[in-house]
Amino acid sequence: MKARHVLFSLSALLLTLPLCATAQGRNAPDFQERNHTLTVQPVLLAVPIGVAMYEVRLTEPLAFAVFGGYGRFDYERDDETVNATVYGAGAQVRFYAFDRHRDARARFGEPHAGIHALWAHGEGEEEDGGFAGVFGDEVWGRGEQFMAGPFVGYKYTLPFGLTAEIQVGWMFGARHWDGGEDNTGFEEEAQWEFKNLPIANLGVGWSF
Repeated sequence: MKARHVLFSLSALLLTLPLCATAQGRNAPDFQERNHTLTVQPVLLAVPIGVAMYEVRLTEPLAFAVFGGYGRFDYERDDETVNATVYGAGAQVRFYAFDRHRDARARFGEPHAGIHALWAHGEGEEEDGGFAGVFGDEVWGRGEQFMAGPFVGYKYTLPFGLTAEIQVGWMFGARHWDGGEDNTGFEEEAQWEFKNLPIANLGVGWSF
């Protein structure tokens, strides 16, 4: 009988410890609920453009984020250097796994999942030697890209607000693009191309 009482007492203690720890953290003088987060991604892992993202916690499990980005970079294509410009915008809907008020695990980070939607515009130019290197036409191309897909992520916020997060996933969509040569007047017929790309976000910022 005594053994049963001991086991029951230990079980009750283990079950109430996380709740006590959470209540203690919530009622501590320095506790602050931070429902807004601003992060920057200096360089995306897939494309070298900078991105800024703002997130607002609508309810405890649900959050909404918007982001925008811009970048200029060069890359090699067919032994020619292409000068590219990319900018875009998008949004996320996030669902967090832990309730910060009731689940002690939230103090160790906030895993989440959601949907990521993106629109991007890209332009590229390169100098073409033309026929026998005479004309020197400027070859150009531009395109619009629309993508969406699921992702999973992890967010960690220090007590004073410094925040880091990482997200990975996959998105699907289409790109509409056309191109041509300035001096000749040649222009390719616009085309649609279906694409799938990874989501790889690594950001640092502040929660308030």
